[in-house]
Amino acid sequence: YIVRPMSAKDVLDLFSVRKALEGQAAKELIPHLDDAAIDQLTAINAQAERAFRDKRIDDFLAVNRSFHKLIARLAGNRLLEQMLGTTHDRV
Repeated sequence: YIVRPMSAKDVLDLFSVRKALEGQAAKELIPHLDDAAIDQLTAINAQAERAFRDKRIDDFLAVNRSFHKLIARLAGNRLLEQMLGTTHDRV
């Protein structure tokens, strides 16, 4: 791996793109929401809350990423899912 230094602007740009992609994933998820999807998202969110409460930051970050990956997958837009994955990797 090569780690490239990031300027403050690079970081702000990255989070701006992430915000836009995650918002789009949430919008595209809505027509696909059913009880099973809601149950999955609720369970993952509960795991994240426990990890955060217990100050297990590495676990929290991993579960949080799983939550956002699930939203993108359930939205059914493979390109959006791939782009979010790349953005999350950069974060």
